[in-house]
Formats: sequence, structure tokens, C-alpha cells
Amino acid sequence: MASELRVDKIVPTDGVPTNGGGGIIQVIFAADSTAASLGTFTNNGPDTPATIMSASITPKFNTSKILVMCKGTVGVDANNVNYEFSLHLSRTVGGTTTRLGGNTNSSHFKGTHVQASSNQSAEAPNTTSFQFLDSPATTSQVTYNLGAIGGEGAVYYKNRGDSAANYHFTNAGDSTITLMEVSA
Repeated sequence: MASELRVDKIVPTDGVPTNGGGGIIQVIFAADSTAASLGTFTNNGPDTPATIMSASITPKFNTSKILVMCKGTVGVDANNVNYEFSLHLSRTVGGTTTRLGGNTNSSHFKGTHVQASSNQSAEAPNTTSFQFLDSPATTSQVTYNLGAIGGEGAVYYKNRGDSAANYHFTNAGDSTITLMEVSA
């Protein structure tokens, strides 16, 4: 005979830790391996991330936390440009978009809400990742947007590097978002 356990919440016996959560209620995974332009960025351009990809989740409880795990692959179409980029996260609920977490100490650099940053030599793409624990306080659909801002005067791409280089060192990873609803 098969058994089935159904519960609304899973809470540790010692209670939920501060800024923590209990059990995993649901998991959403999205991957994007499409190579596409993110646009042209400059050193002193606007602090507006270009969207790499998005993923949505509808929390079962408005008390739940969402553990967001992102991996972004970014490159430039040039064989003579060392480049930099930063990854950013935003949340959209009911048409309202909010940038989330990250380093906001912009007195030391241009921009805010930097979740991760990286640099790379010419031609090869670069993959970097970060995690963020969000408290959206809703049972409406929540869309998480992974974005990037480039730091050099070049055309940036998601999931690819220099198109003219047909070598292994220009191999590109994909970009992913994993969303885990955690009971509070």
C-alpha cells in the first residue's frame, strides 16, 4: 500500500530561525541557453539592467520566503575588449517592479543593487551566480528578473562570447533561475 503525506507547512521542531524558514513547499526551475544581445553599455551609462531571463512562482502562503538562485552567462562580441558586468535581481508583482538586495554602497562604484560582478578577457564569456532570500508577502504570481549591466563600451550578449571565435575557450554556459518557496 502506498502512503501519502499532505501538509500545509513544515516547521522545524525548534521553530523557524530568524531570517530563515522551514521546509520547501515548491520548486520552479528555468533555464535559457538562447544567445541574444543585451544591448550596448558604457562605463558611465545608466544604471538600468538588461533582462537576461525571468521565472515566475505563485507562493502558497503570504508568509513564505522565496529562495532565489541565479546563474548568468554574459559576453561581448569583440576579440580586443576586456570587459566587466554586474548581475541584478528584480521582482515584479501586479505590474510593480522592485530591485532587490545586493550591494547598494554606490559611493564606491556606479550603480546599486549589485548581486554579483565579474570580469573577463576578450572573446570568452563568463558565468557567475548568486543567491537571495526574498519575502514577497503575497500569494499573487511573483516574477523574478535576472538582469545585467555591462561596464565597457561594447555590445553585450547573454549566453555567448565573441561570434568570430570558433574555439573551445569561447564555449558559453546557459543562464538559470531556481525559485524555492520556503515555509516561514
